[in-house]
Amino acid sequence: PREALEAGVLARAATVLEAHHDALRLRFRQAEDGSWKQVHAGVGEHAPLTVFDLSGIAEEEQGRVIEGTAAQVQRSLDLEQGPLLRMGYFDLGAGRPGRLLEVVHHLAMDGVSWRILLEDLESAYTQLSRGEAVQLPAKTTSWQAWAQRLGEEAGSERLAREASYWRGELGKAVAPLPVEGRRGENRVWQSRAVGVHLSEAETEALLREVPAVYRTQITEVLLCGLAAALRRWTGERRVRIELEGHGREEEIVGGVDLSRTVGWFTSQYPVVLELPESGGVGAALKAVKEQLRGVPHRGIGYGLLRYLSGSEVGEELAGEAEVGFNYLGQLDAAVSGEAFFGFAPESAGASVDGRSPRAHLLEVSGSVQGGRLVLQIGYAEGVHRHETVERLAQGYVEELRELIAHCTSAEAGGCTPSDFPLAGLEQTALDALLGSERGVEDVYPLTPLQEGMLFHALYAPGSGVYLGQAGFVLEGRLDAEALERAWQGTVARHEALRAGFAWEGVPRPLQVIRQEAKLAFHQEDWRGLDEAEQQARLELYLTADRAAGFDLRRGPLMRIGLFRLADEEHQLVWTHHHLVLDGWSFSMLFGDVLTLYRAYAHGEVPKVAPARRYREYVAWLERQDRTRAERHWREALAGFDSPTPLPIVRTRRSDTDAKEAEGLGVAKLLLAPERTAALQEQARKWGVTMSTLVQGAWALLLGRYAGEEDVLFGA
Repeated sequence: PREALEAGVLARAATVLEAHHDALRLRFRQAEDGSWKQVHAGVGEHAPLTVFDLSGIAEEEQGRVIEGTAAQVQRSLDLEQGPLLRMGYFDLGAGRPGRLLEVVHHLAMDGVSWRILLEDLESAYTQLSRGEAVQLPAKTTSWQAWAQRLGEEAGSERLAREASYWRGELGKAVAPLPVEGRRGENRVWQSRAVGVHLSEAETEALLREVPAVYRTQITEVLLCGLAAALRRWTGERRVRIELEGHGREEEIVGGVDLSRTVGWFTSQYPVVLELPESGGVGAALKAVKEQLRGVPHRGIGYGLLRYLSGSEVGEELAGEAEVGFNYLGQLDAAVSGEAFFGFAPESAGASVDGRSPRAHLLEVSGSVQGGRLVLQIGYAEGVHRHETVERLAQGYVEELRELIAHCTSAEAGGCTPSDFPLAGLEQTALDALLGSERGVEDVYPLTPLQEGMLFHALYAPGSGVYLGQAGFVLEGRLDAEALERAWQGTVARHEALRAGFAWEGVPRPLQVIRQEAKLAFHQEDWRGLDEAEQQARLELYLTADRAAGFDLRRGPLMRIGLFRLADEEHQLVWTHHHLVLDGWSFSMLFGDVLTLYRAYAHGEVPKVAPARRYREYVAWLERQDRTRAERHWREALAGFDSPTPLPIVRTRRSDTDAKEAEGLGVAKLLLAPERTAALQEQARKWGVTMSTLVQGAWALLLGRYAGEEDVLFGA
């Protein structure tokens, strides 16, 4: 603690903590058949806190007493009889902050749980010291419920399908690490470690700049560097490493909330990382990233299959990795200078019996401390020499520096298939499509109607098919700069408006969503022209604008023309392609433009809710059962083997007719207001929409012209 604490209040807070978090009262009992079960002890069976008064001991002696006592406390945990939690408070005398020792068996506590425990201990102590009743945040899903759900998941069909992945991983041939002693000497009491670190500037680049270049996570970068360092030492491109995950994979069972549950959730699983033969640092980083992202559900299924699904499967998956890796994150952020608790300089004692076998030959850990990445490689001195591990550690640092240098160069960058799972592209196709471009937000397929529109747009280039123009007269004072910002802001809000399209060199057409897309906003001042000249200019602009069309490869597929007709009158022309928005989107788009314009015109920050992603709709379409849909439409269209004939369609008689047929025309029919009102009233009486009424009339008309009772048309 940062300050001296009241021992009595702290003891009460510790008791509250143990009562609140069930996992802290776990006991493990072994049955006659050798199996283990975990049960909860009752509240209050054991006082979790012991107070040690060291105020009468010399300051230089206090540290030795603390460390000696800590070692005894570590050895006092008892899985069967308890406790699994013991706390000790060392009173160092007036005016000096004491020391708080917290020892919890790993079977009841993981890294995430430590944060919860410290938060709740501080909260309980603070409330009790004020004389208040303790109110801790509400419990989330219990450890017992989670364990039961995992047992159910272990027997699921989904997990059975996942077993083939893990068999494949463990079936890959991996050369053993070279050793200089005997593997049997790999005991905890022989543990030694080599530590190295990056500078603060290098760490800043590693955390802030490097991940964005290849869309990686810091763990993927660190593992790429480790695999490269191991290759430098062993000459092998392939290595098996055991990784740790937080294990709180709520989505695999659903209906759980583990955000404030204390327990041992950590998942451990093996991965085989294979570096490419060539391609340099960028290719290596892409390869490692894809291999890691290929692990299903961040590895939690491995433990379920190995330990809970049956002995046969468990034996198949019993391969061990000789290298372990764990990235602990930014410890500076976990315990800041303002925190109630901080790390003490004294040792908390050995947490593992020295006679126990070590889990791996090499145990690599990383964390950010004091703004620097600190790497530690643990080894057993009976297996490896200090000089060997030191060279490996230095090689690791050099590989990371090479990664940083590469990723901060101009030519670096690129995406991998896992970045755009809906696209379904292999790495070579993705490289051909995007190269090293960094500004791509997403890539995914077109909807069926988009594919149809793209086909027709490409089939008749320059025809203006699916290109729309809309004109508006804006009266009153106008802030043109605010209006341009509003349109650009609307493009930024909606990813569909930033789409470009790719159809060459890909298995199916794709839309490429870029993070930024500059909207063309053309302005002219026509106040010096009379009305006829203004109209002539407008007609010329509309003709040229339609002829210009759009480059479908780059978004946004819309642009704005703004022409000032008078001091308080403007003509706005909005040109857009139907590929990126439908008629239903118009009101939403103009609503956003007006909302943003009002804010910008008044110098305010717009208050708008985040827009839903178009990708969600595309993903939903991709999940649909196409076989079932096809069966439905085959049944619905049974008996139709040709389009509904229209006698009014001309038969081509010459090349001239063929050319004329390629053009587009629009026939408009305007109904009188009273007739429109009558139709609306009839629709209300029949309980149908105007759309249904109009389509019914259209069907009757087609049937009359075609001379058929069954007609077919698109809607």
